[in-house]
Parts: sequence; structure tokens; C-alpha cells
Amino acid sequence: MTITIVAAFIWCWTPYVVMTLWYMFDRESAKKVDQRLQDALFIMAVSNSCVNPLVYGSYAMRSCPLLHRRRDRERAAVAQPLLMATRPPPRRRHVGALPPTAISWRATADAASRTSSSASSSHHRPATR
Repeated sequence: MTITIVAAFIWCWTPYVVMTLWYMFDRESAKKVDQRLQDALFIMAVSNSCVNPLVYGSYAMRSCPLLHRRRDRERAAVAQPLLMATRPPPRRRHVGALPPTAISWRATADAASRTSSSASSSHHRPATR
């Protein structure tokens, strides 16, 4: 976009600047140029202010998501196979069951409680009255 703005500026202002420089270096020959042409060159230079919003607007329309949904869908359709080839396989989710980490934790806790209960049952406790 910056290149377009600079190009529009150069396009609009160069003829007027050339005419002004010509007038500064050789007034007599520059005065022979038709006054309507000189006015047209000045209007062309000032028209740069009218061109800038058109350039900015054209770039804003390109980035509007509502105007480019189809293009985005087409790009996604092309890019999806490429992404799938480089992406690791997704992790499976355990629907309705505990994840493997919770199961292993629970199994470890159950085994520990069984060990402690069997150890306590092997000791002889005196009867309490």
C-alpha cells in the first residue's frame, strides 16, 4: 500500500514541480506555456488529496472479511491438506470416562489403600472393651 501511495504522490505532483522548476530557472520561456496548462498541472497536484482516500479505500475493501468469505474458504480448502500433513495427530478425548492420568492415579491410590489395610490386618490388635 505504501508503494501505491508514493506512486500516486509522484504521479500527481511531478508535472507541477517540473513546471515550477522550469519557471525558477528560465522565466521567459516558462511564461510562454499556456495558462490553462499551468492551471491543469496545479489542479493535478492538488488532486493527490482526492486520490489518497480512493487508494486507502481500495485496500480497506480488500481486507474486509465480509467481502472475502469465499476467497478465505477456498484458501482454507487448499491449505487444509498441507496443515494436516505437518500437524501431529490430535489427542483423543475420553468422553464419559476418566482420562488415563486420572485412572492411573486412582489405581495407584487403590493399591496403596489395599496395601495399608492388609498391613494393618496382619498386626494383632488387642481387644478393646
